[in-house]
Amino acid sequence: MFGHLSSSLKTVAHSATNLKTKVTAFTTLSILITGLVIALLSPAIATTIVAHADASCSPNGITLSGSSWLSGGGVNICNNGSSSADDYGASCVAVSGAPGDSHCPKGYVYAGEKWQCVELVNRLYLTKGWTKATWWGNGNTLVNNVPSGLVKQNNGSISYVNPGDVITLNDGGFGHAGIINSIDSNGTLHIKNQNIGSTTGSSAYIDSGSLGNGNAHYHMNGWSTYKVQAIIHAPSSGSNLVTNGGFNANASHWSTTASANMVQYPGNSNQASYEGAGYLATNSPQINGSVYQDIPLTIASGNMYCAEAELTSIGSRGGNGTLAIWLNGGNNTESSSYIFSNLSTAWTPVKTCITATTSHTKIRVQIYDNVGSSTIGIDAVDVHKSTPATPTSHLTKAQATWQPIHPRATAVCIKT
Repeated sequence: MFGHLSSSLKTVAHSATNLKTKVTAFTTLSILITGLVIALLSPAIATTIVAHADASCSPNGITLSGSSWLSGGGVNICNNGSSSADDYGASCVAVSGAPGDSHCPKGYVYAGEKWQCVELVNRLYLTKGWTKATWWGNGNTLVNNVPSGLVKQNNGSISYVNPGDVITLNDGGFGHAGIINSIDSNGTLHIKNQNIGSTTGSSAYIDSGSLGNGNAHYHMNGWSTYKVQAIIHAPSSGSNLVTNGGFNANASHWSTTASANMVQYPGNSNQASYEGAGYLATNSPQINGSVYQDIPLTIASGNMYCAEAELTSIGSRGGNGTLAIWLNGGNNTESSSYIFSNLSTAWTPVKTCITATTSHTKIRVQIYDNVGSSTIGIDAVDVHKSTPATPTSHLTKAQATWQPIHPRATAVCIKT
């Protein structure tokens, strides 16, 4: 958050040594927080260092790795040093076809000055392909320059929130911007930030209204002078919400029901993987045995989600079971399924979709293996938001016996 305005953002140009810094001390936070600045520095001042797959966070290192947040899909959060006003040159992200500019060469887009808060926002969105050009602004002026394709909801008019969304704050200075990492069932937001000292976490809660009524108003925990301005939503259609759906290294983030067996195998063991370096194998000694993953998510009525996977029989033909998608955490549980039978030893795509008729706070993707079935191989599991259409028929086989299973806790970094 702390930061300085760049020379070209000021009415009167100043040299880099004369840039002013606004710093606010917080007793409750015991940290200094600075509003991120996208510096429109002149070529004489800017130092261009190109970021490739992800930032190395030189010279102060990584505060939190990208694999440790956004369900493994984040980018590195960098340490901005002892002063929140520090800049370490231009951050450039590779984007195919980018023309380049005074900050970055051809094929790269300027993400801001290292390692300010808006640099994190830009670097994440450019890396994920959610934006294709620089999102200009300070922490509290990003809301005035929302890129095409992103949706902004002002505080007090918020109806849904998803991981990856941007939250912007105003403190009367340069403000701040962070990334929503996870959402509790009560709507509380857990946020990841860059340039707030040695920590990365903050949170915000609903102090009036509700998401269901489309009038949620958020308030920051502890950051007394920072007021939430808006939520800018990340594109969700087509983005895979599943963590570790490729099983390339292990079976983390997946659980079982009814004593089902679950083993991750390298892709050259028993069966070649559909993609990547591994796959999951499962069989069930009891009825309703399954593997599943719960995904915290704010779901509004009318939202449509699809679950897809590649399945195969291990060893011999005969895999039978069900792919199901559940919408949980609301007044009613809604679900849809695809029943598969006599799977061959070749990978077979399966898919089922559902459109919510009420609000929910969680999606479950679940694959049942029938008792006596061949061992089933699972790979490339994908859950994504889709365009609403006629929903598929609801799952009935497990409706009467299904019981909520406590979700795996989502690790968040909360400042004490």
